[in-house]
Amino acid sequence: MWTIIKFENKNFFYLRNNLIERFKNNITIYKPKIKVVKYLKKKKFIKEINLLGDYLFCYSKEFKDQAILRQASYIKGLKYFVQGSKFSQKEIEQFINKCKKYEDDKGYLSGNFFEFIKNKEIKLSSGPLAGLIFKILELNKNKLNFMLGNFRVSANKENLSIG
Repeated sequence: MWTIIKFENKNFFYLRNNLIERFKNNITIYKPKIKVVKYLKKKKFIKEINLLGDYLFCYSKEFKDQAILRQASYIKGLKYFVQGSKFSQKEIEQFINKCKKYEDDKGYLSGNFFEFIKNKEIKLSSGPLAGLIFKILELNKNKLNFMLGNFRVSANKENLSIG
């Protein structure tokens, strides 16, 4: 069963390692991300942005048991399991499959993930992440400006990876 986890960014690697250890590698963790490349004074900077902020998807057959979820909720770095994941398995799988369809070989989402329509708001309408909004602010030939939560992101379409 897929579940959605809200986590502390600074403790992500500790959380990931503890989940893998606790579930003996019978777990899948998926965190869609985009890559933004910036140039400042002729230097190239690559910034990785988690598409869902401080949320990630986690799959284990054992998550069907609520007692196991309660025990796992005390792992350092885990804020909480999002309620309602059990009833949104189809939507979660569809979203993950769409993300994976647009991933490059390094796991970053390509620019094709978004439908590039200026001033278009893309909102997840169902499932536990309902209400998450992406707004496309400006669309030029090679550049895309969009709002992701409270963050304004500017990226070249070629360098934007979305999966």
